[in-house]
Amino acid sequence: MILTASNENQMIRLMSKQPKPKDVIETFINDIRSVRHSPRFQIIVTHGVLELLVNTLVEQTCKHQEKIIESTRDFPHAVKLVLLSEKGIINDSQFKFIDNFRKLRNSAAHGAQFVLKEEMLKPFANLNAVRNPAYHDVKTKLEKLCEFLVIGFWNANKGSFEIAFKPEVVADKIKHQLIMNSLRPL
Repeated sequence: MILTASNENQMIRLMSKQPKPKDVIETFINDIRSVRHSPRFQIIVTHGVLELLVNTLVEQTCKHQEKIIESTRDFPHAVKLVLLSEKGIINDSQFKFIDNFRKLRNSAAHGAQFVLKEEMLKPFANLNAVRNPAYHDVKTKLEKLCEFLVIGFWNANKGSFEIAFKPEVVADKIKHQLIMNSLRPL
């Protein structure tokens, strides 16, 4: 968004009136940790967070975002990932890891029984969250993987996610920009 004198003050007023949310990423991580007793639930919760973040990027970058978000049959999560990848919004690495996690989620969500096994984490073997020798058991590796995927995806798209989830940060940046602009010589 290009800031103009006419919309800067209006945007600051609107954003400053909004209640300050808890730290969103901290909430996401706490949700993931709250179900650490169940790898199935941990995978499903993590995937839900990733899907929310993917939908947020679709809403911000796609011309027909409403149709894409509302029509889950025509535009499932896998298709949204492809769209974001093709548009260059997410990189190939993000696409690969989130798509592989989507497949793991499908196994966890649709099987009558789900037992997490080391080989299920092989698509993520080159990530420190999985290969770190300090993480001995598969449940710890899964938890670290879940945290890594959410935090990594957030950080890679921080500007987009701050607009959606942390409007006060955007308002502070706008205020800072206004101050800096007022200090510049004409």
